Amino acid sequence: MNDRRLLRLCCFALALAVIFAGSTAYYANHSTQYRRYIDSQYERVLSQLLNSVDQLEASLEKTRYLSAGALRQTMAADIWMESQLASAALSALPLGDQRPEQLETYLSQLGDYAYYLLRNNAYGKDTAGEWQALCALYGNAQQVRKELDTMKQLLDTGSLAWETLHAPASSDGGLNAQFLRVNDEFPEYPSLIYDGPYSDHVLQRTARALEGQATLTTEQAQVRAAKLLKMPAEQLRIDYQTDGQLPCYGFSGGTVSAAISRQGGFLLSFTDTRAIGEATLTAQQAVEKAQRFLSALDLPEMRASYHMEYEAILTINFHSFENGVLSYPDLIKVGIALDDGSVVRFDASGYAMNHHTRNTPQLSIDANTARQTLPTDLVVEHERLCYIPTTGYHEVLCWEFQCNSPEGRQILQYVNCETGQTENILLLTEGSNGTLTR
Repeated sequence: MNDRRLLRLCCFALALAVIFAGSTAYYANHSTQYRRYIDSQYERVLSQLLNSVDQLEASLEKTRYLSAGALRQTMAADIWMESQLASAALSALPLGDQRPEQLETYLSQLGDYAYYLLRNNAYGKDTAGEWQALCALYGNAQQVRKELDTMKQLLDTGSLAWETLHAPASSDGGLNAQFLRVNDEFPEYPSLIYDGPYSDHVLQRTARALEGQATLTTEQAQVRAAKLLKMPAEQLRIDYQTDGQLPCYGFSGGTVSAAISRQGGFLLSFTDTRAIGEATLTAQQAVEKAQRFLSALDLPEMRASYHMEYEAILTINFHSFENGVLSYPDLIKVGIALDDGSVVRFDASGYAMNHHTRNTPQLSIDANTARQTLPTDLVVEHERLCYIPTTGYHEVLCWEFQCNSPEGRQILQYVNCETGQTENILLLTEGSNGTLTR
């Protein structure tokens, strides 16, 4: 009996060993297949990056020999497209926290600048100097292409393994380290100042509404915050202090938190996280309460544009209105709790960054002339003068036409008051919770 039990135990142990060995081999095989699949995806992404940079190098070299003409638009479009593909490929590589920031900035800025030139050429506003600035970016693309070629050769010959893509960037000889070396040795190129979100001037912007105002100490800002929030100063505590384009002090007390600009003591943001009860106010009543709140802040006339309701809070967009002109860049968002009409959300950073004294120029294009540029099947319901922001944080004076299409679609079309050209088009969507633009 004991021998029989021993035999059974031995057979059972042997079966377990076979099963374990088989499962280990099975999962090891699948793990190997999965690793090969991942490596093939990374190889495809790197090939896309190399191909796009190669195309960028060729296109940028061609720009140096291209005279003014329609072909410049085609070349700028090619550069814009390839830079987008290169940026997407680079971002798809898992390079960890230490990203090659200079390389990423170059690709983003190159594409954005090419798009800027493409748009300007379409409007006949491009200049020889701006085109030469694009030509000057050729050397950087050439350098990056050479480095990527070397990297690809090392991978193809086995001198560099895909597994090192996951190694720390500090590891010598790893793929991450290779990308950081390309980044660290990236050649400098002239600053690009243009009307686009990646322009070098964007990082140099300061708050225009706060220029010339005195800088407050922490204690002065605390007193200012308490006055604006209508609560005792001792109930507020300092949470943080920031630098950058919009330096501020952060305070909190109870359910309330607020940011006060260090320069001028301007209320930049405010949040009250209290529980909000059932809505009892209409949207119009909430807009009126928000208007009264802004009036108490010693601001110029602010007019509401669109609003959106979410979780019993109505958030209204306000813009400054001076000399008969609405300024969309001067944006303040006010959130009103629909249970009692109190302010629970506030964001005036857009106003702080953009508001300034505007001297509206003599109009080259009047409303009647601007209206004639619209499609004939649009019915104009309303028109007004306004400043609209550009992608590079500049602004353009336009005629705003609110129109209805034959299909019943509401459209906002903006016609430049100087050139008579359409600067932008927005689609309005009215929903149960408010108005969306896109």
